[in-house]
Amino acid sequence: MNKNILIAFFVLILIGCDKSNHIDDPCSQLVNGIYQYPTEPGPPDMTAEEGREYYNIPENVLPCLTTGGLLTSCLNHQYLALYMLMAGSDGLQSGYDLMKRLYCRGMKELETRSGALDTLIAKYKSINTTDYNTTKSPLDYGSYKYYTYCLEVFLAQEVYLNNINTTQKIELLTDLFVKQNFRNGQPGVLGIEGPSFVMARLMYYSNYQPFVDIYNQDPNIRQIVTYGTQIVENKKILIISNAQNYLSLLENK
Repeated sequence: MNKNILIAFFVLILIGCDKSNHIDDPCSQLVNGIYQYPTEPGPPDMTAEEGREYYNIPENVLPCLTTGGLLTSCLNHQYLALYMLMAGSDGLQSGYDLMKRLYCRGMKELETRSGALDTLIAKYKSINTTDYNTTKSPLDYGSYKYYTYCLEVFLAQEVYLNNINTTQKIELLTDLFVKQNFRNGQPGVLGIEGPSFVMARLMYYSNYQPFVDIYNQDPNIRQIVTYGTQIVENKKILIISNAQNYLSLLENK
């Protein structure tokens, strides 16, 4: 056999093995520990279910992701803000549930991870007004409002707040006030307030009695806690005032 042909033959074998390894190793789909979503549109004849799967994190990739890498991969989903902030028919909670159920299985996986709440709080605190564009809307990926609103919806989930400890409560409430104060009273996207939603749920799931009493007496507050619906100004002030009292109580224990 000609020497050049033999060399070419072995090169082809090596290339074939490399491609095979890429297919067989789901972890090879990560770059710097983050899942890489397709950048090109899928085939035009895809069904709706195939389209959702095309832009979803594959099941076999989930074990490859650290909790931090998983959170970042979820935040990188191109439809995250659109569905969570706008497609939910009954507020932020329905948007989160829709996204988790149909478009991003990583969100369900994140809820099972130990240390997920610490990871969420650390990520939320890292979003500042220096390194992130503050003028763009929450629907603009990578902006200050995109990250803060999306993370606030994550942080409001019962699965995280049911087991939150005092240190985490203080840390989270403190930074929620930082984010809320930066907004300077401006209404949230579609009148929805992420910080107030998290504060209300945190107090409710922590069984902070003054707020639980308000929850039991005020149907509008119950709507906000249950669904993450629009918050009128006087209800936002009521939630924030109670959250300030609760934070003071926690800090002075």
